Amino acid sequence: MEPDNQIPQNPLAGTPNPATTAPVAPKGPVKTRPSDGVTLEEPVAPLPNNTETPIAPAAEPVPVAMPITPTAVTEAVPETVPEQTVPVKELTAEEKLEAARVAMEGPERSTERKRRELESRVKSESAELEEEKAKLDKQKEKLELAWIELDGKRGLLKKDLDPITDEETKIEEEEATAESEEGKAGLPAEQQTVEKRRQEIQARRKATEEKKWVIQDKIGKIDGLIGENTKQYQTLLDEEEKILTKMDELKRELI
Repeated sequence: MEPDNQIPQNPLAGTPNPATTAPVAPKGPVKTRPSDGVTLEEPVAPLPNNTETPIAPAAEPVPVAMPITPTAVTEAVPETVPEQTVPVKELTAEEKLEAARVAMEGPERSTERKRRELESRVKSESAELEEEKAKLDKQKEKLELAWIELDGKRGLLKKDLDPITDEETKIEEEEATAESEEGKAGLPAEQQTVEKRRQEIQARRKATEEKKWVIQDKIGKIDGLIGENTKQYQTLLDEEEKILTKMDELKRELI
């Protein structure tokens, strides 16, 4: 009779390997149920097994794929400036007529017509400039004649002033002599004579100075008029220079 703890063998499993098969733990004490005399087994905790169980080799680490969130590369996009639409200039009536002339004349006749028109325009504008220059010339001539007249008067006054200035110089010398004699006079009668003479000299000097002042005032007024006329003349020269410059530009257009 085989023991109760015998484990039936599985014919498909093959022969068990004693090195890898764990030993069967012994059963606990047998108990008998008194009612029917059936023997029962009570499971007991298995005894510690001193047999070393081979440790299975550690599994190689499996690399874990970390999810990578793609980062969008943003480039600086230049700000788009809206294109400005240039309004189309509508041709004037004269420009339309000119376009029609050029189209129907042909290149040679159109060039010849433009040349004749240029010559006519230059001639007309030159005539106008010549007329303006002639007016300036007349105004300049008036100022030139006025300068001649004023300068002549100024010259006469200066001639009148020369003898008065000479007389004034002589009177000043006489006055200085009278003052010197007055200091030398001892008697009262002599002092009175010298004093009267000095007073007469001073009166003559005063009259001479008044004549001189009148003439000098006249000369001053003439100088002022000549100065004003000279400014006007300079202004006319500036205008004349502009006219001559325009005339030169018109001449260059024909070259």
